[in-house]
Amino acid sequence: MRIRWGFTDVRRAALAFAREVERRAPDDVTATWWRKDRDPKLLFVDYNQNAREFTIATVPDRFAKLGDLHEGIDDAVFPLEPLLEWADRDRAELPDED
Repeated sequence: MRIRWGFTDVRRAALAFAREVERRAPDDVTATWWRKDRDPKLLFVDYNQNAREFTIATVPDRFAKLGDLHEGIDDAVFPLEPLLEWADRDRAELPDED
């Protein structure tokens, strides 16, 4: 299996997705990372779930304890390109935020 997208691409796409959801539903959603800076009444889209937490050394035990938490993840596949385009747009609009 060839890896098409690296960690940086996926993280940029996740952040772009969070910002787009916030843009479309500003009265309901926030992508503001720091808890002290965000309105607690808003739904937080946690784009940092794509952090580098799991390794080849830690996953087997986790899998044994919790099972396959990603079972069925490939049942609904969508392209990453639109999210990366949003990330590029956001970088142009918010250069200090990336």
